Amino acid sequence: MKDKVFRLVQVRLLDAQTQKPIFEKPMWLGVWGKRRKEITGEEIYWAYRNRYDIEHFFRFGKQRLLLDKFQTPEEDHLQSWLEIVSLAYWLLYVAQEQANYETHKWQQYDENHQKRKEFGLKATPSQVQNQAQRIILGFEQTDFLPKLQIKGKGRKPGTILAKRPRYPVRIKGKNEKKEGD
Repeated sequence: MKDKVFRLVQVRLLDAQTQKPIFEKPMWLGVWGKRRKEITGEEIYWAYRNRYDIEHFFRFGKQRLLLDKFQTPEEDHLQSWLEIVSLAYWLLYVAQEQANYETHKWQQYDENHQKRKEFGLKATPSQVQNQAQRIILGFEQTDFLPKLQIKGKGRKPGTILAKRPRYPVRIKGKNEKKEGD
């Protein structure tokens, strides 16, 4: 890393009224890249702060939306799966307006949950997912009624599909490096 040029930024959050630091120690952020000098200190701070939204998406996506469970050798299929999971997360975000912030009996004495309820904060994605059935059943039901469908005909007899290419299995030796190392 000693040959990589970067910009080091110190971030200190100050109280709006007293102008005293909110945190005891400042935060140091490093910025790499060709255009690192074009970014302001405030843009660097907000880019760093917004990473929590991205990290939450991946954590929640893996735990609750099966983001990492789909396995396929086709990159296009994987891309489609990532789009489906992203849309599911977006639907949970949009459905926050319809969901109620609910606490379990064992959470009613927790200060965080009391404050969330007191300030009227929106439901979390997990709570929206738990209430999804109630939200969907609140829709107009005529569009969801079963319709008569004609069965598909399938492939025509004699259709020959192209075989997938077979690649040789490579076993890494002791002195051989992985790709990217």
